[in-house]
Amino acid sequence: MLHSKDLINELKLSLNEYDIKYGFNSKFSTNSKIAVNGKLEYFCNFLDAFLRNKNIELDSQRVFSQQIKLDLFKENPVCKICGNGIHNIKDAEIDHVVPWILGGKTDKNNAQIVHRTCNRHKSAN
Repeated sequence: MLHSKDLINELKLSLNEYDIKYGFNSKFSTNSKIAVNGKLEYFCNFLDAFLRNKNIELDSQRVFSQQIKLDLFKENPVCKICGNGIHNIKDAEIDHVVPWILGGKTDKNNAQIVHRTCNRHKSAN
């Protein structure tokens, strides 16, 4: 089970990655009090809606197996973020298509192979 701090951080990262309005505001807003309050209010509303949603059950497994990584690399070693080839499996990670924190399963049907650096950059934005 995730600690509350980890859950909130995962939700924030998911918002940055998958919610156009929040991600845009996070990247291009100024640090004015109005902008910060707007982002905080938007995040709190999202968190409240998430916590009220009884349909989301988190998969008990968060990390993909090495076998799934190997299978995806053998099938098509192309990064699903940047579209470039992945030449070494050590440079690859497996990413959830539907984010784990939003109920995405940790199985091959919800997996995509990506460059480690692309995945890190995506999470940082």
